[in-house]
Amino acid sequence: MNIRKEQIEAFEQVALRNFENEMVAHLEKFFPKNCEIHGEPKIREIIRYGIEEAEVHGLTSEHDVCMYISLMLMLGHSFYKDPQLPWASAIFKDENISPSIKIDRIYDKAMAYLDQVAGVNDENIKRALHQIRGKSASALFQLSTGDFEHDTIDQLNEIFPEKCQAVGDANMYLLIQEGIKSAQYYNISNNHDVFIYIGCMFILGSGFDSDPQFTWATAILQEKSATKQDAKANKLYNAVMTSLKQWLA
Repeated sequence: MNIRKEQIEAFEQVALRNFENEMVAHLEKFFPKNCEIHGEPKIREIIRYGIEEAEVHGLTSEHDVCMYISLMLMLGHSFYKDPQLPWASAIFKDENISPSIKIDRIYDKAMAYLDQVAGVNDENIKRALHQIRGKSASALFQLSTGDFEHDTIDQLNEIFPEKCQAVGDANMYLLIQEGIKSAQYYNISNNHDVFIYIGCMFILGSGFDSDPQFTWATAILQEKSATKQDAKANKLYNAVMTSLKQWLA
C-alpha cells in the first residue's frame, strides 16, 4: 500500500493536535495559575509556539517538548539566552551532549535555581511582588549615586534580594546593558522609564517584550504614535501591576 504525502501530513496534524490536547491537560495540572490567567486559547497558542521553538533547538520528542514549554512558562520564552540564566545558554551551546540531555540538565538547573529564588511556598516571590505593588511608578526609581547601573542593581536588590543574589552582580550588569539597548529600540530613554523596562525584564524574563505570555506588553511597546512614546513606560507599569494582581489573587 502506498501512503501519499497528504496522508502523512494528515497523520502528523492529528498527532500534533493530540499532543496539544495532552499538553493542555498537563499544564492545567502543573501550572493551574498560568492556565487560569491566560485561558485555554492563549495556552494553546503558547504550546504551539513552544513546539516550534523546541524544534529549533533540536527537541522533537514529546517529553523534551513538554520540558521546553514548561521552562518557557517558568522562566520566560527566551530563557535559553537570558543573561540572568547563563547556565541555560552554556548548556544549549555545549556541542558534546544531545538536545535531550541538554533540556534535562537545564530543567534540573532551573528547579534548583527556582527553589533558591522563590523560597518555601513562593514566599520570596510573593514578598517581591507585594513590594512592587506598594510603590507608585514615579517612586519606583531614584538615582542616588549618579551611576544608573549601580543604582538599578541596588533598587532591584531591595525589591527581590534572593533573585539578585542567585543571578549575581556580573549577570545583573549584563541584563541592565541589554535592557538599555532594548528600551532604546522602543524609544524609551530617560532613566526612570528605562528602569521600569529593565524591571520588567528582571521579573518577567529578558525577552518579555516578545513573549507570547505577555502580548499586552508587546502591544504597548509597539505603539507607533509619537504622542504615546512618553507614556509607554507608565502604561507598561500599570499593565504589570494588573498582571501582578492576578498572580497574587
